[in-house]
Amino acid sequence: MSSALDRKRLLVERVEEVLGWKIARDGLDWRLPDGRRLIVLYSRSQHDGRDFFVGLPNRLVAADAVILLLGSAPVVFESARWLLAYAPYMSHSNDGRPNPRFRLTSEGLVLSVAAAGTQMSVDDRVGDYLRLRRATGPSVVKLSALGERFSPEDEGTFARRRDVVPAADLDALDRASQSHARTVNGLATYLESLGAAVFKSAPGKVRFDLLWTLSGSLYVAEVKSVTELNEEQQLRLGLGQLLRYRHSLAESGNVARGVLVAERQPRDAGWLRLCHSLEVTLTWPGVYAVLDRRAQYFGRTGVNTLPDVRGSLPAPTEDRG
Repeated sequence: MSSALDRKRLLVERVEEVLGWKIARDGLDWRLPDGRRLIVLYSRSQHDGRDFFVGLPNRLVAADAVILLLGSAPVVFESARWLLAYAPYMSHSNDGRPNPRFRLTSEGLVLSVAAAGTQMSVDDRVGDYLRLRRATGPSVVKLSALGERFSPEDEGTFARRRDVVPAADLDALDRASQSHARTVNGLATYLESLGAAVFKSAPGKVRFDLLWTLSGSLYVAEVKSVTELNEEQQLRLGLGQLLRYRHSLAESGNVARGVLVAERQPRDAGWLRLCHSLEVTLTWPGVYAVLDRRAQYFGRTGVNTLPDVRGSLPAPTEDRG
């Protein structure tokens, strides 16, 4: 058996053996018992025996589980969100597909994202099929117990907000800004267009900006207005608040995915790496499609506002199997 399809079928049989699951065929892919799509890809190209390139298909969405066959090493991702977080910083093929580059180093297998100035070990994912058992979302949540239905924020002047004390309360000052209100309203409008139930914080409850459910998962977001001068301060503040919100919700039995929303793309790519390490999604206007687990993220309007790194890596041989 040497064809791409045969290699994939053998791998799926191994997954079934380890997990005790039967996995149904679904077009080019497979379907896990919990409803997630499983996409299996492999790299045909190596460079000096060290580098592997895989062209991610345009059909890949954040909710998909992925197994990448890099040589003889199956690298398991229980969610494609881990890969999509770095997709804008990868090289792209002519049809817009991101091409992640994996490198075999003396310390093991790593994902190399040169444009983001980082590389991450994936050694612990090799052959770890048990990752596919990981839950993909919380149980059904009664959102009305956590907040109140979203209504658009006032985008008027700072002076029209009476609840803000003119002191060193950076959070209150941020929430009073017009840019903050525009960003919150824009995100809520986008989420509602996807059919999400969107809530805002209620008096006496956890003070998040937005809370919503989408595709079976609960999300909590903190929005920060950001300028070149205050980027570091604002994102530090926002990330700390978001981790606090997520922890508070978890203590009440509500497991939420954290989303940090900046008014514009941060200049320091280190924030993307930091948020990823904490399982927080960092986004900003123009790239909200990364929040839509059902969306065909690649090629969406807004992706081109990210750093263009096309052509920095050789294009992989496409797997059309």
